[in-house]
Amino acid sequence: MPELRTIDAAPRGLVQTPRPPTVLVVDDEVMVRFLVSEALREAGIEAVEATDANEALAILGSGAGIDAMVTDVRMPGPMDGFALAAAVRAAWPSMKVIMVSGSAASAPAALADAFFAKPYRLASLVGATRQLLGLPDNDD
Repeated sequence: MPELRTIDAAPRGLVQTPRPPTVLVVDDEVMVRFLVSEALREAGIEAVEATDANEALAILGSGAGIDAMVTDVRMPGPMDGFALAAAVRAAWPSMKVIMVSGSAASAPAALADAFFAKPYRLASLVGATRQLLGLPDNDD
C-alpha cells in the first residue's frame, strides 16, 4: 500500500485574501431589497436578503458572518425595523445598523448608525455602508 502524505492546507507563499464584508438587507419590498443588494454587490460587499425581522434574526443567529444590516422601518409582522434594530443591538452590539424609512423622520442614535429617508440615492447608502464598515472610498 502506498504511503499517504498530508498536504499543508496553506502552502507557504500562498496569500489568503480576506472575505468581503457581508450586509444583511431587510425589506419586505422585493424590488427595494434587490436594488439595494445589487448596489452593495457592485461595490464589493456581499449581500444577504431577508423579508422580515424574524427571517433576519434567523440569519443572524445562524452565524452567517454578517457585518452590518440595512433595514426598513415598516415591515409586516409583530416586529418593525425599530424593534429589529433594538434586538440586534442587544445581541450583536458591534454590528453596524443602517435604517431606511418612507414614514419615519429619523431613527434614535442608540438604534442606528445611519438613517436614510426614502427616497434616497443608492450611491449615498452604499457610501455610508462602506464608511461604517471601514472600507476605502470607491471613486468609480
